[in-house]
Amino acid sequence: MTLANFLTTLRIALTPCCILFIMWEVPHNRLIALVIFIIAFLTDVLDGIVARAANKVTDFGKLFDPLADKILVISILVTLAFKITEPWYWTAVMIIWLREIFIALLRRRRAPQGVATEANMYGKTKTLLQVLAVCALILNFMIAPYILWAAVAFSVYSGIRYVNSWQPRNRNTRL
Repeated sequence: MTLANFLTTLRIALTPCCILFIMWEVPHNRLIALVIFIIAFLTDVLDGIVARAANKVTDFGKLFDPLADKILVISILVTLAFKITEPWYWTAVMIIWLREIFIALLRRRRAPQGVATEANMYGKTKTLLQVLAVCALILNFMIAPYILWAAVAFSVYSGIRYVNSWQPRNRNTRL
């Protein structure tokens, strides 16, 4: 197993640890959950750097790196829903979750056709906004709902850009 793949696997393994501390009512549980979440997020940053530096981009990494990101963010957002009982929160989480599923299915459909699915600036910005929203929500900051809705808006926007980037150039071509 390469170091990059280990970091991806570690991100998945840290997800239930973060969930445990969000749900477990012990002193400083939210702070501990935040630290675990940030460490998990940093594994996302590091695994890409390590894989490219070592020139060891693997099929495992191509499949599981984006999946690990979704597992981490969506799992934490859903877990926080048990603490945040506002209806608007579930709406925001569902929009993000549906966007991620739609894009994942689109990538899966296009993969056999050799369509590249490299992350772009919009996807990276979407991820950063989602991470900031999760951090603010874990700490229960008053500004957290606004950051979450910014993440929702940018998730939708980046999803639309992603879909549009795959439109066939020749209108007679079918997907």
